[in-house]
Amino acid sequence: MRTFYLFLFCLSITSVSSQDIHYSQFYNSHTFINPALFSIQPKDHTLQLQRRSQWYTVTTPFSTTSFTYGGKNIYKGFSAAITSLNDITGDSRFSNSAVLISISNKVSIKKGIILYGVQPSFYQQSINYDNLFFLQDEPLKTQSLSFLDLSLGLSYQNFIDLENSFLLGFSAYHINKPNQSFSQNNTFLLPLKFIYYTSLTRKINSKNILTPAVFYSSQKEVREFIIGCHLNHTINNEIKITTSVFNRYNDALIFAIGLINENIKFEASYDVNTSSLRNASNSVGAFEFSISYGWNKNKKNNKEEQIICPKYL
Repeated sequence: MRTFYLFLFCLSITSVSSQDIHYSQFYNSHTFINPALFSIQPKDHTLQLQRRSQWYTVTTPFSTTSFTYGGKNIYKGFSAAITSLNDITGDSRFSNSAVLISISNKVSIKKGIILYGVQPSFYQQSINYDNLFFLQDEPLKTQSLSFLDLSLGLSYQNFIDLENSFLLGFSAYHINKPNQSFSQNNTFLLPLKFIYYTSLTRKINSKNILTPAVFYSSQKEVREFIIGCHLNHTINNEIKITTSVFNRYNDALIFAIGLINENIKFEASYDVNTSSLRNASNSVGAFEFSISYGWNKNKKNNKEEQIICPKYL
């Protein structure tokens, strides 16, 4: 029976080989959710490391690592970020290496802000055929390829009052549909990916902020739907604790806990597999962590900076 589930797992890997990398802590990864969000990051400057590892009980582990610098209002209201990505999957050691550049700005309207952003990216992919077996000869022309990718993001943040707000967003990735084929005889265009999300930041009392959130993405036949909630609890003037519970529909339960002080945020999460593959994986999903360091250029006193921005994005 375990062999049967392992077979199903292999089929699933084949069917989603074109799917983008994804983080369970989607709220901590502006680059892969919406490039416009760098315009409302909590600090003027942020450095962030994020890493995910999964399927280590079933096959060669899949690992994703990204490092991001984000700067808010760095030139005439424009914000910018640069992300380096390294993603390695399976026995083929299929590798995605990329540099992603995000440029964004915002426009204030009444009690809200409209955010817009663009993200050109430069990818290099490689594959190792040594551990792969083919039933027939495959006309594989290369072990690596490079391409340019383009994505766009649009978001709206509304301030209910000084302590409560909601966020609504849409983004489209791979607008130019770059070719990803390693074969001489075939062309494989990277499918468009669409992301929709919404969240509400609600201050419950002087120590607790509750943030329910909904995330949905679609890329060809692949769908991802996540719903859950964060709770930020203030310990004292310097330390906060964040806890989160999310459900990725028909796939996994996601539990996260983090620690926040004035400049540093660390968060770790774990996926408990709830899909049909749990018999092969022993319900083991993925471990993920993110750590960020942020700082301001100088003390802010204007009304915009006094507003509590969502801590999850």
